[in-house]
Amino acid sequence: MGKKITDTFIGNRLLCLLFILNILCLMSCNSDIENKEHSNRVKQDSIKISVDITAKSSVLFNLFNDVGNNYTLELENNGEEDATITKSFFPDYDNQLLRYSCFYVSDNGTKEINHYYLINKESNKINFVFEEGDILLKNKQGIIQADSIYSTYDYIYRQIWTNTGISKNKVTEQLDSVYSVYNNIYLKSNQKLLAELNQLLYLEKLTYLNPMNIEVEKYIKNISEEQIRCGMLNTILCLYIDSRFKTEGFDNIQNLNNSVEYKKQLSIAAYHFLKNEKNIGNKIYDPIRSWLKTTETYKNNSTLIDKEINPLDNNKFKSLLGDLHIISRDFKETTFTEVIRQNPSEYYLLDFWATWCAPCLDGIRKIEKMDIPKNVKVINLSVDKNGVKDKWKIKANETNQKISYLIKSRNKSNIEFQKFIKLKSIPRYLLIDKEMNIIDQAYLRPHEPDFLFNLKHIKLLKYRV
Repeated sequence: MGKKITDTFIGNRLLCLLFILNILCLMSCNSDIENKEHSNRVKQDSIKISVDITAKSSVLFNLFNDVGNNYTLELENNGEEDATITKSFFPDYDNQLLRYSCFYVSDNGTKEINHYYLINKESNKINFVFEEGDILLKNKQGIIQADSIYSTYDYIYRQIWTNTGISKNKVTEQLDSVYSVYNNIYLKSNQKLLAELNQLLYLEKLTYLNPMNIEVEKYIKNISEEQIRCGMLNTILCLYIDSRFKTEGFDNIQNLNNSVEYKKQLSIAAYHFLKNEKNIGNKIYDPIRSWLKTTETYKNNSTLIDKEINPLDNNKFKSLLGDLHIISRDFKETTFTEVIRQNPSEYYLLDFWATWCAPCLDGIRKIEKMDIPKNVKVINLSVDKNGVKDKWKIKANETNQKISYLIKSRNKSNIEFQKFIKLKSIPRYLLIDKEMNIIDQAYLRPHEPDFLFNLKHIKLLKYRV
């Protein structure tokens, strides 16, 4: 990887060989061929992933949700024998990327394993076999394995950033060559999804080199249909915003394309742009914030987006939370600070709920069935009116809540706290540490795949102050 890229195609013999092998694989391997029966199948509400897993092992897949955030789907076999583990997820897009990534350690050293699969809402069940860190796809109907094209572009990407003295024009020529070869293959064989993936991979690398490239702008101007949810379009648009905003203003960017899909993708990219650490709170980007708040993306995800682009003041949060006046099940008044003192733990999951809220009760039941890490304690805080405290006590007991309190209504400091955290809907979950520092001001709901996974890795979570 220390060789300099030359004028020859791809730059060195090793890359040429890799590219040729991948092309041969594309023309002969069924895993990269779209199944013609897709259109005749009935769409499913959810997709099931099943993996034959060895005992005491787990498998992690990565997906993107409807606002472009990456999340993890974990399938874990805690048993003493091999077993088939199944989990379901609800696809947010017609077509999206499912990624498997693993560093497998053996006597022969460490091996990095990556697999990429294009799936759609018609792929109602996906089956894998897991062995020695790797997975094998059992059913190929409705799924496109895209390892070959990813490996080629990733190799070029590594060459770009590990070599010095290479002109951008030369690298652009090499990317053009790779794109052209794959595009011809996919279009001739009517593999439209892979052709779209090829375009996104190409434009992503091109945007890293030059966000002002005419091919990038041409693509953005023509976005009109739903794209593959894979994160690359997000990168393209974020870099485009970053390069154009200060010289052209945001009005020109948002008016570049009037399609509904472009506005949707631009709003997702604007959210990711604004939550970047270098951009949080920067008033120069107020026009982007103002526009984002007019979009459907924001309206449907305002709590999530606000916590990322406008994080709460941690010191004020601690002060207000510590002084929260609450009522115990024996109807005695106390403060949240006292509750923490009586229930020591490294971390706390705060669950804001009410007796009349069906999703709240469903979440409480789901959490009760989970193997919550021992360093996390759940504190249930009811927002019921104090006039129904008997009803609250009965429901708290029925749902087996271990640490449960009723927030004292009509208390000035309590009202200020609820306004401060923007408690507009329930259920609402917050993560804090033992010092009442915020870890997550709007944590995931129990039905979301990462809910338990993130709790198990809570030490890695970081709040943006």
